[in-house]
Parts: sequence; C-alpha cells; structure tokens
Amino acid sequence: MNEQAQTLKDEGNALYKKGNLELAIEKYSEASKLCPDDPVFQSNISAAYFELGRYEPCLQSIDLSLSVANSNIPLQTKLLLRKARCLLMLKRFEESKQAIGQLFQVCEGNCLPITEEIKTIQKIIEDSLLHKEYLLNSELANRLLVSLPKYRPANNSHSEYFVMSQDRASSALSGVENDHDSLNLDCEHRVLISQVASPVSVLFGGVGDGRFVYSTIVDIANQMKGMKDVSQVSVHFTIVDIKAAVIARNLIFLHLVNKLSEIKNKESNQAIKLMAKMQYILLAAVIPSYVHDLLQETIVEVENAIKANKLPPYITMQQSSISEVLKILKYWKKDRFTPTEFIQSLKHQDIENQRIDQEIKKNRDKLGMKSRAEEEADAIIASQSDGEIHERFPGPQTIQEKRKMFREMLTSPLYKRLARHSDNEKIANEFLTYESLKIMMPPLPLMDAHKVMQPFLNQTFDQVGDKEGFQRHITDHFKANPTFVDKDWVENTGLRLAMGSPYQVYSNYIGDVLEITPGDNTIFDFMKAYFVRIADALSATKQFIKLEYIVGEVCRVAQSLPIDQERAKFNFPTTFDRVLLSNIPDYTGGPLFVSLYIMPLLKRDVSHSSVKFNVLLNCSKFKDYTDYAKTYTLLPTLESHKSFLGVSHQLGSVYEEDPRWAPLKLPLSTPLLATQDEVISWLTQIFFFFVLPLPEGSQTSMRIDLPLNLLSFMELIKRLVLMGYPAHWFSTLLATLLTGKITTHARPPPVYKA
Repeated sequence: MNEQAQTLKDEGNALYKKGNLELAIEKYSEASKLCPDDPVFQSNISAAYFELGRYEPCLQSIDLSLSVANSNIPLQTKLLLRKARCLLMLKRFEESKQAIGQLFQVCEGNCLPITEEIKTIQKIIEDSLLHKEYLLNSELANRLLVSLPKYRPANNSHSEYFVMSQDRASSALSGVENDHDSLNLDCEHRVLISQVASPVSVLFGGVGDGRFVYSTIVDIANQMKGMKDVSQVSVHFTIVDIKAAVIARNLIFLHLVNKLSEIKNKESNQAIKLMAKMQYILLAAVIPSYVHDLLQETIVEVENAIKANKLPPYITMQQSSISEVLKILKYWKKDRFTPTEFIQSLKHQDIENQRIDQEIKKNRDKLGMKSRAEEEADAIIASQSDGEIHERFPGPQTIQEKRKMFREMLTSPLYKRLARHSDNEKIANEFLTYESLKIMMPPLPLMDAHKVMQPFLNQTFDQVGDKEGFQRHITDHFKANPTFVDKDWVENTGLRLAMGSPYQVYSNYIGDVLEITPGDNTIFDFMKAYFVRIADALSATKQFIKLEYIVGEVCRVAQSLPIDQERAKFNFPTTFDRVLLSNIPDYTGGPLFVSLYIMPLLKRDVSHSSVKFNVLLNCSKFKDYTDYAKTYTLLPTLESHKSFLGVSHQLGSVYEEDPRWAPLKLPLSTPLLATQDEVISWLTQIFFFFVLPLPEGSQTSMRIDLPLNLLSFMELIKRLVLMGYPAHWFSTLLATLLTGKITTHARPPPVYKA
C-alpha cells in the first residue's frame, strides 16, 4: 500500500466514524484507484454503501474485493457475511443462501468457528425462503396485512353515531385558508380542475352529514362555469364512513336534492315546501308527522332504487356496503322511539355537554390557556369603564366582583351560543325556544299546520302564554326522526343522540357555499338558498362526477383500495389529490396514523396533494398544535416530522384552521435523513408507546378509542425504509426487541383512559 493510498484510507476512516459516508466512499475510491489489487479499499467502500442502505453498489464492491482477497481469509468471511445480508435485504433469498453456504465452506476449510451472528443470518434466510410467497408478492402480502387488526382492543367498542358535524364545511379542493377565502382561484395550493389531470380524485373519511362533499360539488360547478371546454372534466369521490347509517342518511338527502333539481321553479310552492321538509329531516330530531311521512316515502324509494340497481348513474356502492345500508333503511322504517324520548335524550346531552365544557375549561386552566371566548370577553370587559360596569350590574358588589360576574356571563355556554344570533332577533327567539323544548320551529311555509306555535316566532317560549297547547301539539303532531338513530349504537349504549343544536350548526353546513349576512332572515332563508345551490350544482356536475360510497373503517379501506379487484374493474382511483378525514386521527394516532395509512394514498407527482383533518375529540388537552402532534408521534417539533415520517405540516392549528399535511417526495434526500441513533431511539420510544399496558386504575382525561397496535409499528418501519433509511437498521432493532435484550432511556408514554 503506497503512502498516498494509506492517507486517503485514514481520511476515509475518519469520515466514516463521523457518519460522512458519501465523502468516505470518495476517499476509499481514490485509494482503490491507486492500489486496485488491495481488497481493503473496496471492502471499506462496501461497508459504507451497506450503512447507507445502498445494497446494489455494496454488492459490486464486495465482489471486487473478493476477487483480489484470495489469501485474506478473515476479510473473506467478513465480506461473505455482508454479501449474505445484502442479498437478504434485496429479497434475493436463493443467492443469499448461496453466499452463506460459501461462508460456511471458508470457515470450515480454515478451522474458523461458526459465530452466533452467522447462525442467526442463516436462520433468517431459511425462514425467508419458507415465506417467500408473501415476501416476494407485494399484493399477496398486502392482502394479508389488510386482514389483520390495526388497533388494540377498542376503548369504545361501539363507535358513536354523529348525525351532524360540528366543523365548518369547505371544499376539499380549497387552498390555504385566509379569512375563509379558500375558494379564491389564486389561493395557494388551490386545486383547479382545469389544470389537473383527470380524474380529480378525493377521499372523504368519516364523511358524517356530507357537508364537505356538497361544498366540493358546488366548488366544481363554480369552476366549470369559467371553463370553455368541460368535456374532459372527471371527478371521483370515494366517500367512507364506519357507520352504514351515515351513508344511508347521505343517500336520503341526495335523493331529496335530486327531487328538488327536477323542479324548474325553485320559488314554486312545491319547491318551497319540499325544502322546508328537507330542513327538518336534515336538522331536527323531532319532526312534524307529515315530514315523517315524506321521510318514510324517501326511505322506501332509496331502498327500492338500491335493490333494483337504479341509483343515479353518478352514485355507486359495492355489494358489501349495499347490504349494510339496506339493513339500516329497514330499521328506520319502523317507529321505535317517541318524540318525548328524543327530547329527554337531547336534554341529557345538554347536561353531558356542560360536563365536557367544564372539563375543557379545567384543562385549559391547567395549561394556563384562554379560549377564544375568554380572550374576547376579557377584551370587552377591559373596554368598559367602572361606571359602565356599575350601570350594567347594579348592586352592592365591588367593581372586581362585578367584572367577574360580567366575565362569567360572557363566557357561559348559553351566552356564547346566543351571541351567534345576536344580529337576528327571529333566529335568537327560535334558538331560545329550542333551548327550552328541544323543538325546532317550523319554517314559515309549513306554519299553517302549526298555528299554536306561531306566537313563538317572535317571542321566546318563556314569554308566550299557551305553553301547554304548544307541548300538546308536539305530542299529537310530531314524531321522532328515525334517521337520528343508529341500530348498533342504540342497542349497545341506549338512546343517546350525538348532535348539536340546529341553531348552532346550520351555518357550518353552509360554510363556503353561502355567505351568512345579518338581517331579518330565518334559518330557512339560509337553508333554502343552500339547498338550491346544491341542487343546481348537482344538476351541472352529475355527468362529470362519481360518488363512490363505502361502509367501513377508513384505515382498513385505505389499505384495501390499491388491491380491491372489484374497484379495479371500473378503473376507480387508488391515489388521490386530496383526503379529508374529519377528526378520525384524533380517535387513533394523530399525524402518526395519517403518515402510515393515509399519506401512501396521495398522488406523488403533484404539488397540491394533502390530507386535511381536524382536532375535535381531545382539542382541549393541548397547549398548541406542536403539543398535539408530539403527543401522538413523540417528535419534538413539527419540522422533525419531515425527517422521521416523510410528511410536511402545511398549515393549521388545534382551534382555528384545520391541520393540513402534505407528503414529501420519497426517498428523502440525504440531508433530510436523521442519524441511525436518532431513528432507533425514537422507534424504541414508539415501540413502548404502542405496547406498554395501562397501569391498573390509571386515570387521565385523554381519550383514544382506537389505539394503534404493533402492526402499525411494522408499518412504520416499512415507511422508514421507503423514506430511504437502510433496512438493516431495523432488522437489528427488531432482533433486539424480540430477544428482550433492549436497553433504553425512553420515557414511558402518556396513559389514556376510555
């Protein structure tokens, strides 16, 4: 070995120890050119390539080194073992078996011991050959993975049935939101169907009442108005919910929208009365008998259309989903509850909501946080002089006590809900009546049948005399809305209506579709305009869209989409421009769940693809969004998710904008990759996060209904390999975990309760 080559080797070794493997390879390569007959340089190059996870060039260097290492037996054994491991990582199992066989021959021929490491690799190769059918066939392996459970036993085994969502609707194609101007065509990350290769595809997970679907249809119709040629427009919605009842309610609403779209004059008496009934069916748990009759007619019509395969051409469902939807439609055809039972359930829900509000406030106080309502209340109080406070609250209390009273009033749940309608006396009166009775006032077009209720349009229930007549009218002429009940949920938990006040949520339905303006309007004025807008948009787009409804848990559905042969027959998309998940990650694994199971579904060759989901279940438990993400992923910063999960946080917070995450191009570039020690330390923490049992009697306020299991840990390792991390890092970690020999400083994870 000449002196220059030795110097280059020493420099390479120093770089290797520091982890600068690319530069080390350059030094070793220069040395090898100077001394091509010295096997050490190519051996060192192979070692560096192996650590980088670049197994093909590693094999090339191994073979070059072996070709000139005839007399160097120790080096031969090292190289043959590395070759066997390389070939194993590349799933070339027969060649790996040959390499380990050569290694045995060299050891036995030179009286060298067969080490435990060699025996372990031999056993792994033998096991791999036994299971190569799955290891070499990704489709077969994926089918096996899909069939396995993704979660530990559920803390809440019967998923809740949310009739109405709480979040504000927006188009799935919207851009980065700025003062709710996300539909501006120049908005950043906006999806323009005129500029995106068809079909545009969107996955809705946990679709709920469908408001995001309808907002997106309106958005598409608006975009098409500005296009000269719409013949190439094609949009596919894959709409998933774990509840068949949710899908059934969506189909009922679409059926009514179809009926409305067929009425040319939307101001006709026929159209107005239909929309008034639609409002009741959509928003009210207790409905007039004649609305109930229309609903039952619609249930039968939807049921018959499904059975006869005569759903509108733009709607499709697989047979497994059809059978589940038919079961719930049949269940709804029988009246099972009285209006009184529904009203009592809603009042009990109010008590539960008060308890939740108190818990949220307790958590916020513990974290030293103020809600938006508290910040607004403090600003209002600060703007009031002592004299104004005394005038508002006459009495002997001190000014400090009166300011405290004022704050309690401004932040009370009832005041906050009423403040939404402070600029509209009609809606405010209806709202207060609803708070008292849990009955939604009939829209004016239906009021002729409810003369006893007319006085309550302009006054609250407490201000009008004939309260007994009002309540008797409800008993005699109203029925329970059967679509507010899910069979599984009721049979296992009793009657619990999980819904908000229609006077709270109606504006969330409208979302980006309409602007709510102050004035002398009723809820029906807004909902009527909303229904017309959706009906018109559906008429304009139904030739260009496909609504695919699937009953199922979104994680399982996400994994099955790429291998679903029935969908493949119709060339349905397996990757998506956008995914909207409601707050499903909040129930499971937050950004970790999204990264493992949802990100692989996004289109990789476009800049606008992203996953959007909100935080509703546990939002009060976090100081900020970084705290939220860290709770689920154990990563210290939002930026670190790039290196450890291959995802980028685009925007969003816990309380204001819904979080949006985008995929990074994989594999990651070397500068983005973390070190081996960093990755293994984090994975070890995640492992214990998944497997540590709950201590007996543990009590915290965090709730995760579907905690991820060890299969998700394996999915995480698979993702890290796709990101560019060397596969052998993780085989070593798994061997350590399986033998129970791990030593770690990882701290125990948070503890959750049901």
